[in-house]
Amino acid sequence: MDAYSADPAETRRRGYAVDCGEVYEGVRGVAAPVFTPGGKAIATLSIVGPEFRMTEEKIRDFGNKCVELAAKLTDRLGSR
Repeated sequence: MDAYSADPAETRRRGYAVDCGEVYEGVRGVAAPVFTPGGKAIATLSIVGPEFRMTEEKIRDFGNKCVELAAKLTDRLGSR
């Protein structure tokens, strides 16, 4: 699983989840939650791609971008 832990506490700290081929072999992805005003996660914003293109650097960059954009969607829903 490379440098990414499946530990929920680490995922929360980072703000995004990482899929290192657990769902589809050869595919990696990142996802960040979108919340309702009540704080319930109702959607995720994700980016996926072939493993050979999703380098550690891209996973980190895309993960951070998902967090940023998911927060904007959450704000638009009036959750923050």
